[in-house]
Amino acid sequence: GKSASRGRLNLVPLRHNTLRLYGGAAEPTIPNIDPVPVEQSPASGGIRLVRPMGGFQRTSSYSSLNDIMLTGDKAGKVGSDEGNDAPPVLQAAPSSQKSGTKLTMKRSMSSEIIIPDSLLPESERLNIVIVSSEITPYSKSGGLADVASKLSAALARLGHRVMTVAPLYKNYEGIEPTGVKRTFGLWDSGHTVEYCHGFQDVGGGKGVDHVFVKHGCFERAGMYGEGGMDYGDNLFRFALFAWAALEAPLVVPCGGVPYGEDIVFLANDWQAGFVPLILSSHYRRYKVYSKARCIFDIHNMGYQGPFPNPPLSEAPPFSFCDFGLKDNAYYD
Repeated sequence: GKSASRGRLNLVPLRHNTLRLYGGAAEPTIPNIDPVPVEQSPASGGIRLVRPMGGFQRTSSYSSLNDIMLTGDKAGKVGSDEGNDAPPVLQAAPSSQKSGTKLTMKRSMSSEIIIPDSLLPESERLNIVIVSSEITPYSKSGGLADVASKLSAALARLGHRVMTVAPLYKNYEGIEPTGVKRTFGLWDSGHTVEYCHGFQDVGGGKGVDHVFVKHGCFERAGMYGEGGMDYGDNLFRFALFAWAALEAPLVVPCGGVPYGEDIVFLANDWQAGFVPLILSSHYRRYKVYSKARCIFDIHNMGYQGPFPNPPLSEAPPFSFCDFGLKDNAYYD
């Protein structure tokens, strides 16, 4: 085991006897001293299942939104008189409208969204990488998957070069292995992932590169758990996913050419929460992604991804060193 003198995360100060950090590919040599019985998943090879922390409920889904609502000038600004009704109807802009606009969308509070008629100028086009634990039509548990799918397509139509990165929970039609593999060190052992890729044509000669991270810890009956229980190694699974997502623009040759370092990352929800930390604590120290930026987008505050530290009442606490950040991200 690791020394108890290591730095603590201290994100969840109370010790908790039901959530476990280990299971499957991430299982360290920690004795099972927890007296609370823990279920196992027969469908996923006996992976430990643990009770979720908190009793939050999923809020209203984004599923009714379309790509216009997700990328317009007024995106996300919903008036107080708007509930869960159907999205506003798109209308053609009046002929007197300025050139460079095509569609408008009127809301009940007389606000208006204007969508560009043509591609953005070359100087305004970005390399955008959307990191999401699910994406329609490949994997979905709620509105996050719809946002990742619709937003990526809408941004590509504007002229941006867009990649999505998600776990490969199973084999998807049209998604092929790239042969590119990378190994990441977590909990003092190496874990190798393989990248798979598929291209979505969105019209106008534009499209989205869908990149998937293949690893045994994702190939289970559920995405996050089963039967109302969480997988006991979710912290490991999505820490590995964050590392793989950050490496993807550097190594996956989408269309023959990797995206490179000049990237805007859009990291979604707690499953991608390690992306900004690893970006600043690892890559930038080695002068990689020095110009990159990261937006961390929280879709549902009911799902926060808390994990107790230490994971067992008598186990040594884990630190950021266990996630591959060798100095415990001390300066970050």
